[in-house]
Amino acid sequence: NQLLQGKPKKSINDFSRFILNSTIGLAGLIDVASKMGLDRHEEDFGQTLAVWGVDEGAYLMLPIFGPSNTRDAFGRGVDALLNPMSFTFRMNNIGIEGRLTQPVIKGVDTRDLYLDYLEEIEESSLDFYATMRSLYQQKRKTDIKNGINLEVLSM
Repeated sequence: NQLLQGKPKKSINDFSRFILNSTIGLAGLIDVASKMGLDRHEEDFGQTLAVWGVDEGAYLMLPIFGPSNTRDAFGRGVDALLNPMSFTFRMNNIGIEGRLTQPVIKGVDTRDLYLDYLEEIEESSLDFYATMRSLYQQKRKTDIKNGINLEVLSM
C-alpha cells in the first residue's frame, strides 16, 4: 500500500522490516527491525483508494469490526485476500473458518481496547451513532493524510 500511494521510501522501509523480522526475528516472532530504527507504518487498501480519489461512500457499522465506510470495507476485504497468512491458509486447505480467526480476534481486541471510551461517549452524547460516525471520519482523514493537517499548513 505504501508503494501504491506513491511513498517509495516508506515502502522500502516496510519491506526491510519484513525481511529483517522474517529472518533474524524468527519468522516475525521478534521485532528486531524496530530495535534497528526502522519505524512501523500502518497503511491499508482503504487509504490507498482514498489517495487515488475514491469517495468514501456510505458510513457502515460492521459487526465485530466496528465503524467503516464502503471504501474502507472494500479495502479491508482486499487486505484480507492479499494477507500472506491468507495465502498460507489457502495453500494448506484451511477453510474460511480458520482464516476468519485473525480479523475477528483483532476486531474483538480493538473493541476491548476502546470499551471504556465507547461507554463514556454513549453516556455523554445526544446521538451516539452520529458521534461515532464523526469520530470515525475524522480518524480516517487523519490516517489518509498520515497525521498531517493540511488546513493548518495552508494558513
